[in-house]
Formats: sequence, structure tokens, C-alpha cells
Amino acid sequence: MNIKTGAVGVKATEKAFTFAELLAAMVLVGVLLPVVTQGLLLANRAGAVAKEKTNAAQWAENYLNELVVTGEYLQVGSFGSVQVENRTYDWRLMTEDWGETTTLLIELNVQYKVQGRNYNVVMTTLARPDA
Repeated sequence: MNIKTGAVGVKATEKAFTFAELLAAMVLVGVLLPVVTQGLLLANRAGAVAKEKTNAAQWAENYLNELVVTGEYLQVGSFGSVQVENRTYDWRLMTEDWGETTTLLIELNVQYKVQGRNYNVVMTTLARPDA
């Protein structure tokens, strides 16, 4: 028989990873793991921001339409806070003249927080107070 043995019970023809190969694999995982983790966190935040932006924009559009239809944009306070599906949105309403006509530019700015960062959505429309 021509088979050599190294350590007790291990044949020299059996294949295994060397210490250098294992060390290189561990270094590679150590380098890639933080990058992959950061990518996952960024994707999570982007999804959460998109969801909240959609909700805030829907609420802002509905509220702005309500203000215009009822004419309350002329009397409503300039800011407030609203609770929608366990989320709080802070809003600020501003009106200004639009050009040299009697038309007003109405702007509703909705602010919200996602994972500790502030974001906002702005909806605008035009209205004529005398119409």
C-alpha cells in the first residue's frame, strides 16, 4: 500500500482547507458583512420612507381638496398636527397671491419622521376666493 498518513487517523490523500484558506475566507466575510448590513439598512429605510411619503401625500391631497371645496383655506389656522394610522403628521398651510390676478397659490407642507429623520411632502393648488 502506498498511502501515507499524517495525523492520527487522517490519510494524506483526504482533502481539507488549509489554515491560510480559512483565514482568507474569514477576512473576506469580515470585510463584506458590514457592507451588506449597511445595504440592508439603507433598503429598509428607503422602503419605510416611501410608505410614509405615500401616506402623507394621500392625506395632504385629501385635506387640500377639502380646504378648497369648503373654502376653509381662507379661515384655517396656518399649522397643525394630525394623527393617521398611529402616525403623526405636522402640517403647515400657506397662501399667497399668484401673479396679478385674484387667484391664490395654496401650499400644504406635511412633515413626518422615519427612523429618526425628518422628511416632508408639499402639495400645492390654485384657488380663486371669489369663485
